[in-house]
Amino acid sequence: MSISYDQITGRIIDLRQTRDQTNWEAGDLCWYAMERMGANASMLAADTGYSAQHIRDLAKTSQVFHTPDDRRPREYVEWSHYKIAARTDSPGHWIDQAEAYGWSTRELQRQIGAGKEEPDPFDAAKRALRAVERVIEAGGGAAEWIIEQLHQFLSPQSGSGSAGKGLTDPPASSASIAG
Repeated sequence: MSISYDQITGRIIDLRQTRDQTNWEAGDLCWYAMERMGANASMLAADTGYSAQHIRDLAKTSQVFHTPDDRRPREYVEWSHYKIAARTDSPGHWIDQAEAYGWSTRELQRQIGAGKEEPDPFDAAKRALRAVERVIEAGGGAAEWIIEQLHQFLSPQSGSGSAGKGLTDPPASSASIAG
């Protein structure tokens, strides 16, 4: 069997477009399940084999870019560009820029980062809260440990009137809590 270079590259492009379409469809389904059925990302992740973060990315991207015009085919722009842009305050602007300048996803991320004058002071807090939520949603020993740590941290120490000052080590049987 003989295959030409043009046939190979054509098939690769077809597969990329199929992957992007699959992500849009999966995102629409995740968004629907989360918004209309009350499913959470951890539940969907456990039942589909995706990570909870990927489920959130799929749903967020579909939510932000929900119209056919938002998703129209663009040269140089793949679903990953949309995922990155969906995390910004001006997602359409960043997609237009990526298309106009032929930016890779790495360049798009660099440009978005360069456009930020000062980081939002709540970004780190929001990421930390989402991480805690994921641990608690997953349940088990790690969830019990983090709940206890939060309780100790937020409870006044006897006689001092201030919040707790640090974490205790997780139980010795835990290999790792970070996810």
